[in-house]
Amino acid sequence: MLKLLMPLVLLAIVIGLVVVADRPRPRADFVFHNGQDVATLDLQKMSWSMDLRAARIVFEGLARNDAFSPGFEPIPAAAEAWEISPDGKTYTFRIREEARWSNGEPVRAHDFVYSWRRALLPDTAADYFKLFTIIEGAKPFYDWRTRALEAFAAGESDYATGDELWAATEARFNETVGLRAIDDKTLEVRLIRPVPYFLDLMAFAVFYPVYPPLVEQYDVLDPAGSGRIVSKPGWTKPPHIVSNGPFMLTEWRFKRDMTFEQNPHWWDRDSLDVRTMQAITINDPNAQVLAYQTGAVDYLADVTAAFRREMFAQKQTFLDEHAEQVAELRAQGLDQFEIDRRLPDDPRKHTHVVSAFGTYWYNFNCLPNLLDGRPNPFADARVRRAFAMTIDKQTIAEKVRGMGEPVARSLVPPGSIPGYTPPAGLKCISDGKTDAEREAIAAEARALLAEAGWPNPSEFPVVD
Repeated sequence: MLKLLMPLVLLAIVIGLVVVADRPRPRADFVFHNGQDVATLDLQKMSWSMDLRAARIVFEGLARNDAFSPGFEPIPAAAEAWEISPDGKTYTFRIREEARWSNGEPVRAHDFVYSWRRALLPDTAADYFKLFTIIEGAKPFYDWRTRALEAFAAGESDYATGDELWAATEARFNETVGLRAIDDKTLEVRLIRPVPYFLDLMAFAVFYPVYPPLVEQYDVLDPAGSGRIVSKPGWTKPPHIVSNGPFMLTEWRFKRDMTFEQNPHWWDRDSLDVRTMQAITINDPNAQVLAYQTGAVDYLADVTAAFRREMFAQKQTFLDEHAEQVAELRAQGLDQFEIDRRLPDDPRKHTHVVSAFGTYWYNFNCLPNLLDGRPNPFADARVRRAFAMTIDKQTIAEKVRGMGEPVARSLVPPGSIPGYTPPAGLKCISDGKTDAEREAIAAEARALLAEAGWPNPSEFPVVD
């Protein structure tokens, strides 16, 4: 009997230990849902919005966007000031004396050089590496490293070992790329041309610095002998991670939550109103909204529930009910959040639709032939133009999306980059105010199809 009971007793003990070890944590000062689970906190490798949001919590770049300014203008962050050369191609950043890593070590100009070099290595496969190619010599360096790795893998390299190739890579970067740490607190960046939005890029997480003494322990030469640098993710997890932002990541439970605590070494710690934050993962979109409505979370980064259009419509109804007061508050120059704070309490007012720097569009297969070898009509720009002209963008925005989004005329939204006016873009049938105007635009599209050799659209090849 004892032998039969022992497995059950051991199982009960294990379950008890798991329950004790997994006691609910005290509620953080601020709890939010980050959209989805964070994929990576490797700054140079990240791409998704949930990664970028988490990065802004624990890391800091040379500049940050001012959330309280109408244009979200870049303001000093890890850099206390900068100078721009008269030709607009050289930026000199002065890093704050009080800027510190979460282990107390000073943030140095070399940390940025090291981090941006990581982004420019084809080894890293950074999604946003092209943003760095506005730096003088960056694209030639990337191309050189790519060719050098290919030659090394083919056994045709001038370098006998991966160490020799890496030494040559470091030397080439230092000699040819317009990025230099003049001293510990001064960083010089030389661009290939003036870039009006360069300071905005400094507030983008992929340009934030990583802590070289830690990361270089995890960025190692491929033991298989390919000559590449292999990045291991261990440094991005607590307790190893070292960051320079307002908070530190103290716990990361996969598919469950992330816990952040104030970084005691952050230079602007006195400005923080919360001591702890927690990002929780809730997979079901409906449960996410319910968690907010019941107070389990204080903020939802993205509302993806199928009924979000109804939530938006209810918010519009609420604003219409208080139209006179809303107009008075808007006349005072207040933003939508401050306006809502001053309106009567109502659950409907907590829904906010905020513009994001993103554009929704359809992709065309532009290859000369389809997979079965038939000619592809969309290889001709005139065909693509015709189809774009006949898409009713206004109806898609209003009836399909239904979230108050404007019609996109170009990839860059108007007013998003100071001093830049995007092209007008193609006219489409939704531009027509009358049936006759819409038919005239459609006729132009049909003429383009005929010009491209497709007078009868019904003859287009069907793709299963």
